[in-house]
Amino acid sequence: MSYLAELERKYINALERIKVLEQENESLRTTVNELCAIPDVPLALHLTGRETKVFAALLAAPGLLNKEQILAKSYDDKYGFDDEPEIKIIDVFICKIRRKIKPFCLQIDTVWAVGYSMPPETKATVRRMNEDAQKDLLRRSKGQ
Repeated sequence: MSYLAELERKYINALERIKVLEQENESLRTTVNELCAIPDVPLALHLTGRETKVFAALLAAPGLLNKEQILAKSYDDKYGFDDEPEIKIIDVFICKIRRKIKPFCLQIDTVWAVGYSMPPETKATVRRMNEDAQKDLLRRSKGQ
């Protein structure tokens, strides 16, 4: 194979690799944007992905959310499709989340036959947990 043919082959391979990397980069950018859209939910709570979305929806809400609103926010990637989950799943998630957040003195209030809300004290505690975690991460990154 001639020198020019070899260079052309390498050039074509490089262009193909760049195309693949650009696609991966776009996929990662989308994922980062989705994660940034979710309010900070402390990792210490050990919530699953859907539980995190339910918790984040309540954390971001200025007040009460009904079950339909929580379902739409927590299943935003699937909401409106034929395989839409039953509304009762929100009660299940709330039950599981309450069990996990109880040791941290956090709570979710029920407004019977309407929906759920997160008290301001709980929101403030979650913000403090996030601030403490960020300070700890910064301290560890500096090697202290």
